[in-house]
Amino acid sequence: MDTRLSLRPNGKHRKQRSGDYSVTINGLMTRRSLLLSEKPDTLTDDLAAIDYVLKLLDFKEDPQDYMPARRKKAIFKKGETRRLITETLRQADKPLTSREITIAILSGKDFDMSDTRRLKQTVTGVYIMLCREHEGGKVDRVEGWPVRWSLA
Repeated sequence: MDTRLSLRPNGKHRKQRSGDYSVTINGLMTRRSLLLSEKPDTLTDDLAAIDYVLKLLDFKEDPQDYMPARRKKAIFKKGETRRLITETLRQADKPLTSREITIAILSGKDFDMSDTRRLKQTVTGVYIMLCREHEGGKVDRVEGWPVRWSLA
């Protein structure tokens, strides 16, 4: 069995049983992820050093592919969604689907429409908000497929 040396956090060496440095690479990738979540702007030298060591260990893939996605900023402020939905329905001359309402709301925002996953999540959030408003009697639900909404 081929063994290689691996450095422990306390500075001592220990034998690593895997021959492909997978344990070391995993540790470096974990540390890189932690650094990015702390202060990504000020740690460029540390990230460059970790990337260099990964190259030395023959890690051929892009380390950025393995990083966790950063939490994205909220699109709407508190209470803004309800107000924008009401304004959109007030201006509409016919009942609208939740997707049409969402696209109308997002047209005034800094939103990447090519991000289909986030767009779908936003449509779902608008739909949930419309269901709540319908229970409160502020919005009417026009039956059919797809469901359309209008002001009460």
